[in-house]
Amino acid sequence: IIFSKNRCVNVHGTDGLYIGENVAYDTVGHCYALELGSETNNLFDKNIGVLTKKASAAASGETDTTPATFLITHPGNSWTGNVAAGSEHYGFWISLISGVSNEVVKSFADNTIHSTFHMGIRSNPVGWRPSVPQTLVNTKVYRNRVRGMFLQLSSNIIFDGGFVSDCRHAVDVRLSDYITFKNFFIRGNTDDYMAIVNSRVGQPSHCTTATSGIRPHINVYTAGNEGTTLENVGFSHFARPECNANSVAISMDSHYRVQSFTAPTSFSGITFDTTASKDAISLCRIATQGVTNIAILDADGSFDPAGSSTGPGTIVSDDVSMTDGKTCEAMINSCAQYCQGDSALKAGAAPAPSPATAPSPTEPAPSPTEPAPAPGPSGSMPVPTPFDTSTVLTPSNGVCIVNGDFELDNYTAWNHPVTQNNANLTSVPGVGGTGLALKVFDRDHQARGGPIQTFSTSCLTENEWYEVRADILAEYEGTTNVFDCNPALYYIEDQDGGSCPAIAIFEPQTQVITQVLAYTMGPYNPNGWNEIYGVFKATKDIIDKGNLDIVIARAPTMADLTVDNVVLSVAPSGAAGKTDCTSSNLLFNGDAEIGDARSWFIRGHYSESKVEMASPGHTGTFCFKHAYHREKPYVGMLQEIDVDCFSAGSTYKISAWFYYLDSGGSPAICDKAEGKIYATNACPHFEIAGKLGSPSLGRKPNVAAAPIVEGWNKYEAEFTITQDVISSGKLWVTVFLNSGNYFLDDVQITPV
Repeated sequence: IIFSKNRCVNVHGTDGLYIGENVAYDTVGHCYALELGSETNNLFDKNIGVLTKKASAAASGETDTTPATFLITHPGNSWTGNVAAGSEHYGFWISLISGVSNEVVKSFADNTIHSTFHMGIRSNPVGWRPSVPQTLVNTKVYRNRVRGMFLQLSSNIIFDGGFVSDCRHAVDVRLSDYITFKNFFIRGNTDDYMAIVNSRVGQPSHCTTATSGIRPHINVYTAGNEGTTLENVGFSHFARPECNANSVAISMDSHYRVQSFTAPTSFSGITFDTTASKDAISLCRIATQGVTNIAILDADGSFDPAGSSTGPGTIVSDDVSMTDGKTCEAMINSCAQYCQGDSALKAGAAPAPSPATAPSPTEPAPSPTEPAPAPGPSGSMPVPTPFDTSTVLTPSNGVCIVNGDFELDNYTAWNHPVTQNNANLTSVPGVGGTGLALKVFDRDHQARGGPIQTFSTSCLTENEWYEVRADILAEYEGTTNVFDCNPALYYIEDQDGGSCPAIAIFEPQTQVITQVLAYTMGPYNPNGWNEIYGVFKATKDIIDKGNLDIVIARAPTMADLTVDNVVLSVAPSGAAGKTDCTSSNLLFNGDAEIGDARSWFIRGHYSESKVEMASPGHTGTFCFKHAYHREKPYVGMLQEIDVDCFSAGSTYKISAWFYYLDSGGSPAICDKAEGKIYATNACPHFEIAGKLGSPSLGRKPNVAAAPIVEGWNKYEAEFTITQDVISSGKLWVTVFLNSGNYFLDDVQITPV
């Protein structure tokens, strides 16, 4: 199969197939794919996929813009002896549909993944949590640009035999339980890999960056479960003198749900080709995050610095709370100590919360409303046209920020010690090739790996609103390829297609992000520069900090960031996000006529779900489209609003215009009846809630009088604010939809 422009072998609603001994070359979209997520008992055997390229666009609900050579949407099949080589995104992507994450695999053995641009094996966003342990046999992963394996929200998975080598990050385990590697090898930069690199002048490599072996997570998916186990695992090639000195075989994932170690982790039969503790294990990064209660069981004494122990021993954070009263020895330059016995494990124990779930909706009776005006004309909606957001800013003096255009002595005032610890900086040509900009590379921290400047809050006026802007260019590490990120993501996501750059502030003393001030605006320009924009109120809490650090980061560390024209200035009247209680609409950018999606996000952790701009709208030139993959009814467009203009006990009206699309992306008629709000074909509607979705005032059925047509339809509902919503500090307005997608326009909230 060569030069296919739409997948290779696509299994759609079919069971019991044998797909074997096929070769696919230079194809677009997922290659060997299970499409619906209901397919079972199919065998993929000895297939090869070479050069799996991303599609320029994907059908509604599909993810071919981030393709995998093997797409797994249901585990109940077999993959044996396959090879994935040269995918632009993933080799194997375990992207399960809801409801099958607990299913078991028939067989997964002798598969090889190499030379992918991003990850060899990816298991998220839903995660795979089979009901009983599943063994993946002899998996070989090598020479992937970013990660060899990324296992997230998963459990009960055993990798028995095989290896990962020559990846920047070999294995990342995040929020997962009972993940085991046994009889396995994890290698850094091997001799064969370095020979290839050295034979090609200018060839980018992992050698210049901090390479990591395995990074277990400090939290588990389910409270009380065990985390990561390593048995008979050999580590090598992480101590090459010509490569980055910060490379390490074992460290801890620095992203956490709870700022405490809650994932029981154990090692046995571990071997290294180095005797230096700093090359074997490091707890330094996680210590800078304030997590100092790590306690890892070393069952047989593999890590004992003295080399005399037969175990058990415990690798602990270099903190007195972990070592007091115990016999411990420092592990040099590892921010860790080795304690004899396992008594230190009790010091590191801490309860973990269960995974967050969506709030349980209630179903209040609708309030009467005035008859709605007749709906707009029905008919087919034009194909949405993405709009270039690469606005070039004009630097202004603004306030607080020094050298925001980076023209003064390169990057004066931005070379902060925290930046130096988490990234490297250099001056490069600015927007449009004129002037200078600041490029940040070798980023080791997602939230703080960027240019940082300390400023005095005396430059701000209490209770004044300020605008923050910047130009940003995100590129895949070591390349000139524009990084694929999603500006609609509310939560920080560390993955390809994850969070876009943003501007935030944090306290110098704690290095904990205080507030995100501005986000990359959607729709995202995949061809170059984008704009970061946001507004914030200089509250008394902010002023009282005295000094704050401002940082441009938040994109995954696989992205290099180039920044130009950072401006902080007083926000003008009508700025999107600036609270104005006298406004005719308490919601921002509801009519889309700004031409971008500022102030709108997607709720939940679903990087495949996006907000696009489309034309024409119900009224005016533009409208919004919720596009691509949706996993849950609450994965909808979201706006977070300050509660300053809302009062407990008061009633408000929310109105909007929707254009409903079925699961195939075609215009359709939905059911808005109050009793059908949970039905598969229910019309889009809003949930009103407090910050982070709690407390919820419920999903509000559409009480507009007009009948539903295939086209634009009026939505109306009322809600009464409660004191607990006010106390949460924010109002969350979320579009709920059980199936399909939608265009959205003319969203408005007004007092009744």
